[in-house]
Amino acid sequence: MNIREMLKIQQAFENKTIPEDLLEEENYYYSESKKDYINVLDLDLHHLIRILIKQIDSEKDELIESNKTSFNKLEATKAIGRILDEIATIQKGLNE
Repeated sequence: MNIREMLKIQQAFENKTIPEDLLEEENYYYSESKKDYINVLDLDLHHLIRILIKQIDSEKDELIESNKTSFNKLEATKAIGRILDEIATIQKGLNE
């Protein structure tokens, strides 16, 4: 059963309208295995869950890498600051 069918069933049981943005035909996902774009509403629930999990994992990995890069930049900035302090100390000693 695909998402489109599940939304129709939910609409019937809950007597609520489906939000228009969910029914737009422009919601596509690129399937790596099929090498084609698939309307999200035509996916089975388990496929949609796998896509969501994959996206969450990808975003976590990107965040971890971003934090590593930020940490490395911070450490480099601190090291440069220490080097500049050392240079200033040496220059002061040479000028005396």
